[in-house]
Amino acid sequence: MRSKRRLSSLGKQFTKMLTIIFFVGIIASGLILSAAMRQKAEGEIVQQAEILIQTMNAVRTYTSGKVKPQLADELAESSKFIPETVPAYSAREVFEGFRAEDTYKDFLYKEATLNPTNPRDQADDFETQIVNKFRENSELKELKGYRTMDGAKLLYISRPLTIQKESCLECHGSPSAAPRSMISTYGKKNGFGWKLGETVAAQTIYLPSSQVFTEGNRYLLLVIAIFSGVFAVVISVINRLLKTTVIQPLSQLNKLIRDISLGQRVTLPSNDDSNALSSLATRSDEPGQLARAFEHMANEVVLREQSLSHAKESAEAATQAKSDFLANMSHELRTPLNAIIGYSEMLAEDAENLSKEDAQTDLYRIQGAGKQLLTLINSVLDLSKIESGRMELFVEEFSISFLVEQVVDVLTPLVQKNGNKLIVHHETDLDVIVADRPKVHQSLLNLLSNANKFTQDGTIALTVKSTTFMDQPWVDFIITDTGIGMTPEQQKTVFDAFAQADNSTTRQFGGTGLGLTITKQFIAMMGGEIMVESQLNKGSQFTLRLPQTVKGGSVSIEKEQPWILVLQAKEKNEEIITQMLRQENWTVKCVDNNADALTLAQVDLPVLALVDLSLEPDAVQCIKVLRQTTEFEEIPIIAIANSVIEADVSIQIANDIQSIYYRNDLNLQDFLEELQVCAAV
Repeated sequence: MRSKRRLSSLGKQFTKMLTIIFFVGIIASGLILSAAMRQKAEGEIVQQAEILIQTMNAVRTYTSGKVKPQLADELAESSKFIPETVPAYSAREVFEGFRAEDTYKDFLYKEATLNPTNPRDQADDFETQIVNKFRENSELKELKGYRTMDGAKLLYISRPLTIQKESCLECHGSPSAAPRSMISTYGKKNGFGWKLGETVAAQTIYLPSSQVFTEGNRYLLLVIAIFSGVFAVVISVINRLLKTTVIQPLSQLNKLIRDISLGQRVTLPSNDDSNALSSLATRSDEPGQLARAFEHMANEVVLREQSLSHAKESAEAATQAKSDFLANMSHELRTPLNAIIGYSEMLAEDAENLSKEDAQTDLYRIQGAGKQLLTLINSVLDLSKIESGRMELFVEEFSISFLVEQVVDVLTPLVQKNGNKLIVHHETDLDVIVADRPKVHQSLLNLLSNANKFTQDGTIALTVKSTTFMDQPWVDFIITDTGIGMTPEQQKTVFDAFAQADNSTTRQFGGTGLGLTITKQFIAMMGGEIMVESQLNKGSQFTLRLPQTVKGGSVSIEKEQPWILVLQAKEKNEEIITQMLRQENWTVKCVDNNADALTLAQVDLPVLALVDLSLEPDAVQCIKVLRQTTEFEEIPIIAIANSVIEADVSIQIANDIQSIYYRNDLNLQDFLEELQVCAAV
C-alpha cells in the first residue's frame, strides 16, 4: 500500500509539475507577446497618423499655392481677414473633418509655434523643447513618444515646419507688409519676424495611448487564447505519455521489487506471455531496461559468494604484502642496529687502545648507521601520518636552484659509489616556487636515490623546467636513469605501499618500498601529480609536476632562514668543510669572487661568513669591506688559512677585525663546535 501511495504521489507530482509549466509558459509568452502586440498596435496607430500628416501637408500646399493667390486681391482690400488663405487654418479645418469619424475623434492636431499669429497655436513648454530640438539639429525629421496632457497619456508625432517660400513672409515678415485685415484681426505684436529657412513650428499630432493599449490587448488576448489551447493540448499529451510510459511501468516494477525483497528468485515472463509485465520486459526503452536489470540484480545474489571469495583473496594478498614488508623492515632495521651495537662494543672494549682518529672513525660509522635507522623510521612514520590524515602542509617560497643544489650535495657520494654520472638541467629563468620545501626536498631525494639504486655505471639526469597546465604555471622535475627499468605490470604497482617491483628487487637492492608511495602522497597533497615511463633494461623516467604556487598558507621564509656565506675557490666548493656543513643542516651559499660575496651579504645578512685566504686579493678585501659595513659589524667572519703564510695573513688582519682562523691540522669536529659558538654569538 505504501508503494502504491508513492506511485500515486509521483503521478500527482507529474501533474502538478506540468500544470506549473503550463501557467509559467502562458505567463512568459504573455509578457513577450504583450510587448510585441503593443509595438504592432503602436505601429498601426502611427501609420494612421502618418496618413493624416501627409493629408495636412497636402492641404497646406494647396492653400499656399492655389487658394491664397486666387484670393490675394480680396485679401489686400478686404477689411475682414480671410482665414481660408492661411495654410495652418485650412489644415486644422480639414483635420476637424477627420475627427468627425469615430476612428479619429480622439486625435488632436496642432502646429505648435514659438511666435504664432493665432494665439491658439502657441507652443507650450513641452512643445517648445521639441521645436528647439528641430532647430538645433536640422537633420532631425521626426520626434515621437509619450507625454501627459490634462491627466491623459498621449502618443505624439512631431515634424518640423520650416519657412521654405518667400510668400510666407508676406504675412509673417513685417507688420507693414502684412494684409491690413490680418493686422486688424490679430494685431502687430505676434507672428512677425520669421525668416526664410527658419524652423518656426512643430507639426504635431496627438493620439490617445489608451487606443494603443486597447489594440495591443486585443491582439494579446487573441494570441494568448491560441497559445493556451496549444499548451493545453501539449501538456495533456505529455501527461498521458508520462502515465503510460513511466507511472504504470513503475507500478509493475514495484511488484517485482517486493518479490525480490522477500528473497524470491524472479524470472520475467517470456515473450509469449500476454500479461503486462511481459510486455514491459520486451520494451527497448528505459522501463524495459530497468525491468531486465531487476532480474539481473536478483540473479546476481547467487554470485555474491564468488565476489566475497575474490575479496578474501585480495585481503590475503594485502596481508602477505604487509608481512613481506615487516620481514624486509626487520632486516633493514637490524642492519644499522647491528652496526651501532657492534661499533659501540668495539669502542667500549678497546677505548684505551684506540687512537683518536680510529675512535672518531668508529663514531662516524655509528652516526651514519643511526641516520640510516632514523630515515627508515621516518618513512614509516610519514606513511602512518598520511594514512591517518595527520600529515600537514607547510607552504613557503624558496629557491629551486638552492634546493636542487642541496639534494645533489647529499646524493653525490652515493652516485659516485655506484659509478654513475649525475647531470642537472635547470632553466635559468625559473628559480622561485611556493610549496612545502621539506616535502619537495624529500620527494626529489627519493626519486634520485631510486634512480641511483637501480643504475650501475650509467647516467642519472634531473631536468627542471617550467610548463603550462590548465592555464596555470607549473614546474616539472624530470628524473631519468639508464638502469634496469620496469615492465608494464611492475609500473602499475610501483606507487603501492609495502611493495616494490617484486621480492627479488627487495632482496637485491634493499629498501622498504615506501619511498615512492610517500612521494606520491606528498605531491598529491600539494596539488601535483607524478608520472612514470619505463622500459625493461632501458631505464625509467619519473616526472614530478607541481603548481608553481601551491595553494595553502604561504610564507616567504627564504630570507629568514639562517645561512652561511662561503667565499671559496670554485674548484674547492666540494671540499670537506662545505660538505660537512651541509650534512649538519647548515644552509651554505658558495661564491668564488669578492663582488658576488658582497652582493649576497648586502641582500640578505648571513649568520657568519667563511673566507678562504687562498683567494688573494679578493679574500682580504672582502673581509675589510664586510667589517666596515654597519649591518655586518656583529657578524662573525672566519678566515680559513690553508698554509702557514695564509695563517700569518689572518693573524695580521685579525688585529683590525674580529675573526678566527682555521688550519688544516685542526680537528673538524672542533671546527664545527667553534662555528656553532660563533653563530650563537
